Amino acid sequence: MNCKILYFFFRNDDLKLMLDGSKDSLKLEAMKRIIGMIAKGRDASDLFPAVVKNVVSKNIEVKKLVYVYLVRYAEEQQDLALLSISTFQRALKDPNQLIRASALRVLSSIRVPMIVPIVMLAIRDSSSDMSPYVRKTAAHAIPKLYSLDPEQKEELVSIITKLLSDKAPLVVGSAAMAFSEVCGDRINLLHSSYRKLCGLLLDIDEWGQLALLNVLTVYARTCFPDPNHHDCSGESEGEKPFYDSDSDATDKGGRKRSRSPSVDPDLRLLLRVAKPLLQSRNAGVVMAVAQLYYHCGPVQELGPVAKSMVRLLRAPPEVQSVVLTCIASLTVTQRSIFEPFLKSFFVRNSDPTHIKLLKVEILTNLATESTAPVVLREYQTYVTASDKVFVAATIQAIGRLAVMIQAETETCLNGLLHLLSSKDENVVCEAVVVVKRVVGGAAQSAAAAVSRAAALLRSDSWCYVAGWREQRERPPCGWWRSTAPITLAPQPRS
Repeated sequence: MNCKILYFFFRNDDLKLMLDGSKDSLKLEAMKRIIGMIAKGRDASDLFPAVVKNVVSKNIEVKKLVYVYLVRYAEEQQDLALLSISTFQRALKDPNQLIRASALRVLSSIRVPMIVPIVMLAIRDSSSDMSPYVRKTAAHAIPKLYSLDPEQKEELVSIITKLLSDKAPLVVGSAAMAFSEVCGDRINLLHSSYRKLCGLLLDIDEWGQLALLNVLTVYARTCFPDPNHHDCSGESEGEKPFYDSDSDATDKGGRKRSRSPSVDPDLRLLLRVAKPLLQSRNAGVVMAVAQLYYHCGPVQELGPVAKSMVRLLRAPPEVQSVVLTCIASLTVTQRSIFEPFLKSFFVRNSDPTHIKLLKVEILTNLATESTAPVVLREYQTYVTASDKVFVAATIQAIGRLAVMIQAETETCLNGLLHLLSSKDENVVCEAVVVVKRVVGGAAQSAAAAVSRAAALLRSDSWCYVAGWREQRERPPCGWWRSTAPITLAPQPRS
């Protein structure tokens, strides 16, 4: 271990010598190694004094890597970073757009209140820069300055408004991020640029699309009527859309053109431009479009949304978990759109436990009288799994099906009672609890269920019934010998 530490220090000394040298090639090699160390998670903060001296390097490649390093450690080494403030200010006027953007990025990363006016001036100037990349960097710097000094909010909001009106797609996505973090409740700022934002949606980078979709979803929910509760019979021929100059909502004859008379034309514009993003490779973008259609779109147009969400189940488990959680919520209110994809939610042996639990919940929500036999056959396999948590969830799901679908109550009870003969006491205990709940909710099957349970348990020397009362006083431990027929009454419901 000591040898490794010594080697680390010797290696850092070599890097310092390379950075202090006069050859740009050695400096560039040293910076590449340092950035590589940072990428691997190693601490390179002790090299800060040697690195910061090279901010004045004439070599563009060296300077870019120095700025990358400074962005990482400027907040930790504030005193040393402040010594180079004048250098960063000069770099804001550099002919190279990458240097200007990097200088602004470093300035906004130095979290010292005394330089707030300098950073504000840099953001204001950069927001009017000729380079879209620099304006994009200015948008990213706005939330940093706002978190450092919230009193600058009004001036920052004016800059955000200007950036939202920018014609460059590269800028708009970052401006939407800044808007949501600084003034997400000021939706009135979007009125003048709403249509332009819709038109640029498909051209923005995928993370910008995610931010802009979230912003536009909030805007649509606030400003447009719900198409699922809008009475289209009261519309007149001369009724104007939310924006009465909407050219997209009129045809050549000047008549209003809309795919659905109950959907505001401006809302239809947003839904139309967002729909192709259901095919995005970014799962976050797909989920943002799904959120938009769920909250703002007509119910009858949710079919493609369900198909795209099911497609995401081929993603890594981390993504599957988020998608399945959303689907589990949707199946409560919009079950029909996922019914064609029932088999897509069958559990695989390779699924983690939390994925299995979500799939079981979804299968239970989707079960109908026609599909219940298929689901129960799946559950019959699941109860033999080695994962105890998964088995317990499956047994509970069988109980839910028994209560939800009356035609399958007897089948479910027979299966649950069969589990009482299992050698696994956890399975038996869970089955007993679920049988109690089912019998309490299905009085017509209570007699048969209790009779079957008594027959199965009569051969045992002891039996345990959870949550039920018996006519005579039970022992404190809750167990008694089954020497007489079992007469049980369910607890009164609270």
